Amino acid sequence: MKPASQIFIVRNGALGDLVQMTPLLQQIRADLPASKITLFSSPNATSLFEGAPFIDDLVTLPAAWSSLDSGSRRMWLVWWKVSRHGKPDMLLSLESGLKRNLGMLLCRAGRKGGLLMEGPKPWHPFTHPLVVKRDQRQVQEHTSQQYLQLWEKVSGFADRGLGYNMEHLVRPQSSGSDSEPPRRHICLAPGAGNAWLEMRTKRWPAASYVELGSRLLNLGWNVIYLGGEHDLDGFDVPDGARNLLGKTSISEAARWLHGAGAMMGNDSGLLHLAISVGCPVVAAFGPTSEVFTGPFRARSSTVLRSPMSCAPCYRLECLPPPEVLSLGHDKPCCLHAISPDRALNALIQAAEAPSNSSSLARSLPSDPQTGA
Repeated sequence: MKPASQIFIVRNGALGDLVQMTPLLQQIRADLPASKITLFSSPNATSLFEGAPFIDDLVTLPAAWSSLDSGSRRMWLVWWKVSRHGKPDMLLSLESGLKRNLGMLLCRAGRKGGLLMEGPKPWHPFTHPLVVKRDQRQVQEHTSQQYLQLWEKVSGFADRGLGYNMEHLVRPQSSGSDSEPPRRHICLAPGAGNAWLEMRTKRWPAASYVELGSRLLNLGWNVIYLGGEHDLDGFDVPDGARNLLGKTSISEAARWLHGAGAMMGNDSGLLHLAISVGCPVVAAFGPTSEVFTGPFRARSSTVLRSPMSCAPCYRLECLPPPEVLSLGHDKPCCLHAISPDRALNALIQAAEAPSNSSSLARSLPSDPQTGA
């Protein structure tokens, strides 16, 4: 096979969606180190991939064109912009759904790869499709694994076993956080969802995150809350915890996670970001499947899932069957069934594991408001 000199990749999405691409991007760089890799992505990719060694060029797409709620028609504008950048040897689309990929017709490329939902299709734009299950509850491969399988189908290169990697976000800087003394801390990330879709059913209860923080403080841990400004649903962080909700950039959050003994979060972008910088994680999963979007090749990970018969359901609203509703849990039932006791035990075990002792000696970044 003739080595590719130009590779285009198209993927819009939120933080977690983009981090889940990094095994693929690293694999392409390792397989074809002389190739130029161009990523076409949503505006939030700029802060995430600046300085990343596995892409050469980042072309950002207007949010109105590429957001998940913009409709399939506007994806034609995305593909039109891709087509204006020339003819690559390989063009990979990581967009889901045939309608969002029809615009690939506008592009010329030696090989075109993409994810094709199972079922009869009279036509599709790919030369090298990877057929995947339509029902996410039945998927047996992680999203990142599917991307690597697609690459093998297009290029012939076998999976190298790479995981997430966003180490470029936490490289030592000449001043600031690296002069701080080492401290023992755990990060809690109570949010889930993104600017396009606030999937509140994915959130472990905010009250449980507050209780968990209080108990960690009582055990002598420093507790850092990371995420969006309103992720605690009106609850206050416990006295003694540091509230950084809505106060950090992606790179600042990455540095806090990199220095943490462990973090706990939901099925969210910060969970994947934590894994990508080597932080041990505890993840609460309810309506979504950890097989599809859970921790991938993580240094240390624990998934907390309740045994509810209705999970995963992938619903935006909790509609439990009578046998689950009779148990008396608040909604979402699957996540309310995960107790703070269970979360605390898993988190302490992750943070105090011998293999994680080095992370406790890492330094903290300064508070973005106080500098302390």
